Formats: sequence, structure tokens, C-alpha cells
Amino acid sequence: MTQGRLRSVLTDLVANGELTQAQSALVMAKYERDDAEPVVLGKRKWLGELGGYIGGVFTLTAGIILLGHGWTSISRAGKIGILVALSAILVGIGVLINGMRRGDASRRLAGTLIAFGAISAAGAGGNSAPRHRELLVASLVGFAIVFLGYWRVRSASSHVALFGFFTLLIGSIVDLAHVPRGGMAFVLFLIGLSWFAMADRHVTTEKLLGLVIGSGTMVIAAEFAFMNDSRVLAYVLLAAIALVGFRIYITGGQWPPLAGAVAATTLGVGQMVGTTLGGALGAAIGLLAAGLALLLSSAWLLRRRK
Repeated sequence: MTQGRLRSVLTDLVANGELTQAQSALVMAKYERDDAEPVVLGKRKWLGELGGYIGGVFTLTAGIILLGHGWTSISRAGKIGILVALSAILVGIGVLINGMRRGDASRRLAGTLIAFGAISAAGAGGNSAPRHRELLVASLVGFAIVFLGYWRVRSASSHVALFGFFTLLIGSIVDLAHVPRGGMAFVLFLIGLSWFAMADRHVTTEKLLGLVIGSGTMVIAAEFAFMNDSRVLAYVLLAAIALVGFRIYITGGQWPPLAGAVAATTLGVGQMVGTTLGGALGAAIGLLAAGLALLLSSAWLLRRRK
């Protein structure tokens, strides 16, 4: 109820003798005081959240700068100890903030600090790893920290960090196995597909973010295959993304799979035509074909969604 509407109602109640003038004034004063409090609290929450982000960035950056200046003179144990301490501080403050006050702002800030802490912990893990296993150990430690953090504090920042460390972990394992580039592209596609499926089934809390990450990763995987001369695989992946994405959009109306399907159609048609014809003329015709594919898919979608 607006202030003007409340004032009108109180005036009518006083006129009917149901309230005294003093009671009306008391209600109005209470309303005005309570109405002003959310604005003040909103500003405080916003400033508190912003201060937390800046403080976390400053803490992580200061640690990196200090380590950078004396990195060569610090022993291996010293480096690990500093990074572990920095990680413990960031993660601890994140958990503390989340426990002190529930709410979206506290959860976002806590998730960001935990993600920063996971990065520091990954650095400690990488420095403690044997040679040629640095990325594997770093990504494993970072994933473990951010997984536990996401289980406790679910936010967009911890979600992104979880995906990043998971991808690095799988990528490091595939790299150690000496999988060819085409196989790496297919693994990356499976990562995107699994992330999309988990978001669609609400395994991850932030469904829209998960769908965007999954769709984007699948398209990137197909392009990675194309750039590494696995063109048949790239075309198959792009076709699968397009067909499934359009189908999901028609049945569910979700825009991330639609964006992935449109991108896959545009890239697939353009690259196929351009590669087949070759040369500058082929590139131009490929671009034309990509534009036509985009227009046709848009028109078809608009027709189906009526």
C-alpha cells in the first residue's frame, strides 16, 4: 500500500470514529519509519557486499604481489604455507559471512571469497606437486575446495569456479593420457553436455547459468575440433547441438539451448560451405550461407512459437 493510500484510509477511519487522530498519527509515523528502513538497509547491504568483493580482490592480489617480489628467495615449503594460509583466510571469511547472515548478498560474497580461496589452494597444490603433474594436482585441489564450498554456499561465482576447476581437472587428465586433439574436443563436448544435463535436472542450483555454460562449452568444443582439422567430428557435434537445442527450445521455451543451436547452425553451415569452396570467394559464400541459415532458423522458430 502506498503512503497516499494509507493516509486516505486512516482519514476515513478517523472520520467514522473507528480511530482517534492520535492513533492515526501513530500508525502513519510507524509506516514512514518502516518504509525508510529497507532503503537504508539496502544501501548498507550493497556497500557491505561491494566492500567484501574489493577486500577479497585486494587480499588475493596483495598475496600474489608479495609472492612475486620474493618468489625466488622463498623456499618451496614457504610458498605452500603462504598460499595455504591465504586460502584458509579467504575460505574462512566466506563461510563466516554466510553463517552470520542469510541472504542473496551474503551468499554471493561468500561464494566469491571461497572461489578466491580455491584459486590460492590450487596454487599451493601446484607448488607441492611433482614435476609434470602441477596442473593435475592444482586443479584437483582447487576442485575439492570449491566443490565443498559450493555444497555449503551455492552462488553464481562458486558455480563458475566449480565448472572451471572441473574442466581443468578433466583436461589435465586427458593431456597426461596424450589424447589427440579431436579426442580432447569430444571430451570437452561431453563436459558441456554433462553440465547442461545437471543444470536441466536441477543438480546445480543456478539453472540458467548452468544451461548457458553447458551450451557455450559444447559450441566451443565443436569449434576446437574444427580448428584442429577434425572437421567431420566438428560438423557432427554442431549438427547435434542444433537439432537438440531447437527441440528443447520448442518443447520447453528455454533460450540457452536456442542460442547454442543458432550458433551451431550459423557456424556449421558457414564453415562447411567456406571449406568446401575454399579461397576468398568460398569465405564470402560461406558467410552468406551462415547469414541465410541464421535468418531461416529465426523465421522457423518464430513460426513454431506462435
